Amino acid sequence: MAETQDMSDANLRAAQMVKSGEGQTAAIDRGQGIWECRGVGNSYLVTTPDGDVLVNAGTLADARRNRALFAQVSGHPIRRIVLTQSHANQYGGLEVFKTPHNEVIAHRLYPGERQVGEMLSAHYRRGSRRIFGGITGPAQDMVPTAEVAPDRLIGDDGLAFTLGGAASN
Repeated sequence: MAETQDMSDANLRAAQMVKSGEGQTAAIDRGQGIWECRGVGNSYLVTTPDGDVLVNAGTLADARRNRALFAQVSGHPIRRIVLTQSHANQYGGLEVFKTPHNEVIAHRLYPGERQVGEMLSAHYRRGSRRIFGGITGPAQDMVPTAEVAPDRLIGDDGLAFTLGGAASN
């Protein structure tokens, strides 16, 4: 008799991390005005009296949910959005958070990485949908419907700024 193999993602650590935001109804307080929303790509809101800083926008579906969760902890506008990588789980939700009044900041290599990513997207999406589709959800929840270019590109030394008395490093 053939043994039945468990093909669920219930015991996969990566799947548990990706799905850790499912059912999240409030942003997680990480202290000192820093709030976290979990998802395929985690997002962080740093709150200040003069406006907030969003670190990574998450996927499109994450961002739609996270905007409401972050609104529960801050009524201030998002002044800056910092992208740490050029992966869809960091930039996919930019269109949800981008306004004419905030600034998207990314590394100087971001535009080129996005261009290469788009050239290879059919290959990447075919493979990653097959491998991760059951964990991350439908492709239309991952990828943006509109491209949002960074307003400022920074070099390898990074960018330090102060907003509302809070300094970035």
